[in-house]
Amino acid sequence: MAGVGLLLSSIPASLAVMGAGNSTAGIVISNTLHGNLTQVTPPPGPGPAPTPPAPTPETPGTWTVKPGEETAVTFNDGALEITLPKGGVAEDATLTVQEVPRASWPSLGSRILLGNTLYDITLKDKDGKPIRELLSPLTLSFRLPADRPQEPLHVFYYDEFLKAWIALPSKVEGDRIYAKVSHFTVFAPLAAPGFPQLKDIEGYWAEEDIYKLISLGAITGYDDGTFRPQSLTTRAEMTAMLVRALKLPLRGTVPFRDPIPAWAQPYIGAAYDKGLVRGFEDGTFRPDEPITREASVVLLIRGLPFLPQGKDLAGFMPSPEPLPFRDQGKIASWALEDVRLAYQLGLARGFEDGTFRPQEPTSRGQMAALIARWLSLGQK
Repeated sequence: MAGVGLLLSSIPASLAVMGAGNSTAGIVISNTLHGNLTQVTPPPGPGPAPTPPAPTPETPGTWTVKPGEETAVTFNDGALEITLPKGGVAEDATLTVQEVPRASWPSLGSRILLGNTLYDITLKDKDGKPIRELLSPLTLSFRLPADRPQEPLHVFYYDEFLKAWIALPSKVEGDRIYAKVSHFTVFAPLAAPGFPQLKDIEGYWAEEDIYKLISLGAITGYDDGTFRPQSLTTRAEMTAMLVRALKLPLRGTVPFRDPIPAWAQPYIGAAYDKGLVRGFEDGTFRPDEPITREASVVLLIRGLPFLPQGKDLAGFMPSPEPLPFRDQGKIASWALEDVRLAYQLGLARGFEDGTFRPQEPTSRGQMAALIARWLSLGQK
């Protein structure tokens, strides 16, 4: 089990009463998947006790999902329940739920599995092609064990693209935990020691993006338990978020002539070393200055080659078509082509009034959404 994290209610508990000479003189009791006790009688004479059989995985379940109907699914004796709302799909589809074989589990790291297994949930259209995203989110509900740890609890999904477990905004009610999701992958209820419990993002429009970046270690909250999504992002903070998201090696040396906060120096040094930041013509970096929307986009475009999918995106050239923003003329010449590329990649989006507002500062919530979108570029 090395590298798979801690596991509750899933490791077969064994008890052996040993006699002289290490011979087995008792019984082995195993805790099966459904919690029954099985007595195994050992063979006579010396030798190890027999190994109890591994739990048998639940048979995969399939259900038909129709656009005009709500679909309610119960799997594994209620350990997992799924509710798909009416109108969640555009056409008839097939929902499949199956347990992930233990040998195929991604590492849980320090997280603790609340239950026995991971669940792979897929949705396919009538031609058997995967449906990547629902029109309306479904609700996942997992039963929690009575002896669950006193740690932050969340429903997590495994991002195969980023090779990481991502927490979802979740709610515990009684012995169940709930989360809403619009895509399909492997899911599990996990306890996450040390995961920040931020008290000012519940219901915020970028809440799921903030959870994603926290899961990746790209952003953190403040000591008072807040995230302050409306606060402006400084140039130093943006640089640190990007370096953490890319997991770049830190560098302590910075070439800029203005003072750089000690906490930010390794991140700014790493970004400068990789050509992500260059500073201003006067040799300054201005770490505490709020970063503008156009400068944020430029920094993310420079970071594309360092993404896992960077090779696929490197050859993408923006078309010369004009941008749809009615304030396009306000975009700085040094940022125009990067903004154009970001728009065509689906990274840069404008406001409802048709503007881009290139010189407007970026809030922490906006930055979380922007970086989360950037990390997902090119996913199929």
